[in-house]
Amino acid sequence: MKSYSVTEARDQLPSLLDLCSQERVVITRHGKEVAVLVAPSLYEEMIDALEDLEDLKLIEESRAESGTSIPWEQVKKELGW
Repeated sequence: MKSYSVTEARDQLPSLLDLCSQERVVITRHGKEVAVLVAPSLYEEMIDALEDLEDLKLIEESRAESGTSIPWEQVKKELGW
């Protein structure tokens, strides 16, 4: 993971867009991280993983409220696994 200031990133944007397909690129402002460039495929993977975690959380909450359990095979089927 490489880090660039906003000014550096502005000046090198085309090359940073190429670089972010290989590794994360952190953008800083006044020494603080303010953004991260990642490849679209990695972004989609991260969003999918977050959505899966949210789905699992909702299932767990539902189970806790109802007091019943859902078979693991049913959960996987509902999540498309």
